[in-house]
Amino acid sequence: MLTIVERATGYLRVGKLERHTAAETAARYVELIDRDRDRFSTITSDNGTEFHNYKDVETATGVEFYFATPHHSWERDTNENTNGLIRQYLPKKTSFAHVTQDDCDRIAAKLNSRPRKRLESRHRRSAMQRPCRRERKKAKWCSSNLNLRTPKTT
Repeated sequence: MLTIVERATGYLRVGKLERHTAAETAARYVELIDRDRDRFSTITSDNGTEFHNYKDVETATGVEFYFATPHHSWERDTNENTNGLIRQYLPKKTSFAHVTQDDCDRIAAKLNSRPRKRLESRHRRSAMQRPCRRERKKAKWCSSNLNLRTPKTT
């Protein structure tokens, strides 16, 4: 499975991969990003060989690709946390042989409809309705419009 998570709101897209290849991974990334082109501006992935065609994704979508430092999963903490939430629906050791793209879409819809504490218990969709006011080349979404409380410092 391939997951893309928008960091500010946690908006999720999940894609089913038939094979663990760089070409299929790139094609699925492009497909998932095209569904919501304005929601994703960067991707941070691990260093697996399935991401070797990252330039194809950048060219096709305009989304910049970054790689986390090896063995530094905390650099992708939102994605890792989201993968843990997906495990509620697909526990470890579950065969993905019978999982379909429709199943992936249903899981993403369930997770996207959950209220989140970081969004002041709002759903991701309602939190993403206002575009970022910062001047950028294309419309993007940002956390400055979410009215998030600043964390207390000790």
